[in-house]
Amino acid sequence: SGFKGNAGDTAAVNFQGSVTTGDLPALFILKTILDRKLIEAGLWSRLRLHINANNGAAMEVNHPVILEWIKGIAAEKPTDADLAWAREAALHHFDDILPDLQALTWERDPQATVQDIETISAGHIQDVARIYF
Repeated sequence: SGFKGNAGDTAAVNFQGSVTTGDLPALFILKTILDRKLIEAGLWSRLRLHINANNGAAMEVNHPVILEWIKGIAAEKPTDADLAWAREAALHHFDDILPDLQALTWERDPQATVQDIETISAGHIQDVARIYF
């Protein structure tokens, strides 16, 4: 892909990370679910998960407990109650993550928009957990 600022300039765009544009909002919901698990397990002060445009479309996970939680979500989608909580919590933090989600989205498709958090299904979150981890 190339970005053309004017007829004389062309710069190549190298995408980082493996998460597709359409899966980024579901990745954010997955991160929110995992953040809750970190808090409940008393690990919040030692472990943090981040999604930011500087690192590309990915969420780096290098702790076995978190990977087990993700495998659990990949095997069984979140309950309606857990999904409702995650959507609500994600909405409260959406302004913090939106610039990164939008930058990653526009990097791949300048006309694309970030999917509404309220429309992300439990199945989509399960698919993200299964595909990328």
